[in-house]
Amino acid sequence: MQRKLTKRNKNWLSDMLKKANRNHMYLNDWLSIKGNLSDAKMIDRHVARYGVSLVLEKAELVFSEYYSIPQISSKGKICGYVLKHKSKLDELLVREKETQ
Repeated sequence: MQRKLTKRNKNWLSDMLKKANRNHMYLNDWLSIKGNLSDAKMIDRHVARYGVSLVLEKAELVFSEYYSIPQISSKGKICGYVLKHKSKLDELLVREKETQ
């Protein structure tokens, strides 16, 4: 059983090294990109499962007139950020107050 696992791990590592070389990258960089891709897919699945909403109270000023608004799922996980201009943020705040 141990030989089978060792062989499988060596084959996986050799395959990753070949793919990294094919893309003119180091193995560490290639594995990092693959990890980031899997994280992005996991967030997409989380969003599809639970949905997201903008939390306007946590908006932060990023540039001179642009705000970063977090997208939070119903489970409380931050799934991403949206950049909005100050005028659009004001419109969203007015709309939110009207619905309450």
